[in-house]
Amino acid sequence: MLDLVEALAASRSAPPVWTPLKAVYDAGTIVHLDVAGTADLRLLIGSGDWVVTAIGVDDVGALIEAFSLAAGETVSCVGPHLTVVQIDGGEVLYRTAYRVVRMPRVAYDRIAGMVATLIADPAVQAAIEAASMGKAATSRAAAWMCAPG
Repeated sequence: MLDLVEALAASRSAPPVWTPLKAVYDAGTIVHLDVAGTADLRLLIGSGDWVVTAIGVDDVGALIEAFSLAAGETVSCVGPHLTVVQIDGGEVLYRTAYRVVRMPRVAYDRIAGMVATLIADPAVQAAIEAASMGKAATSRAAAWMCAPG
């Protein structure tokens, strides 16, 4: 068990080496997923002069969810770390504690289509599943280390 704890501590101290997994481009907009090892994800969404980034399976999942509404649906995704809302018929606001981005609804719809293309890829699905399982294993290991006994 100590080897697992030491391995987890070592993996946290070294910066991740990101490997591109899949990128979708359209009209100056990019949706890009990177992996580090088998258990970490990074999602970048950018258009024009802005880029938003999510790191870790939970934040990547929240960003995917925020950009997964179909055209015509009112944009409203409020989570613990980000908010994406439609503030009028033609503008969408993305906000975190560190960043605010305003984008036209047509840009949001383009990004939502690109996100749908990204997550339909079997390699992306496998990476998200592996990251989720890795996070679950890390949580279980931490719980076992804290257990009385």
